[in-house]
Amino acid sequence: MKTILEAQKEICKRFSAIHFPCGEDLSVYFASETKGLLPLNGERVKGLDGESGWYIWCGAERHDRDDFFEQISVFDLSQRAPLASAFLGLPTGFKFLIAGGHKRAWLEPSLLSSEEVQNESEPGA
Repeated sequence: MKTILEAQKEICKRFSAIHFPCGEDLSVYFASETKGLLPLNGERVKGLDGESGWYIWCGAERHDRDDFFEQISVFDLSQRAPLASAFLGLPTGFKFLIAGGHKRAWLEPSLLSSEEVQNESEPGA
């Protein structure tokens, strides 16, 4: 059985992304009220100290309500939405979607700051 770290590295390789570790001591934002719906979605922005930058929700709609997301640990997320754990090694700016047997991940430039977009476009960055 693969470890979470091995699964994260495999996902990063599959989607041509640099592995950006996301330790269990960091926090994520999870929309608990959506647990169990499909698809499972995630997007990573630049996180603050102690935060991974991940926002995870289930279902077709992401809401902007102040109470839609709750801050939980990466470990707690692995218990509530275990399929998301393998995608948490993707770097800032990535989104993912899991529905049934389909798994997609892609870089979404709108999630990056202007400084990060410039670094992404520079050779060797």
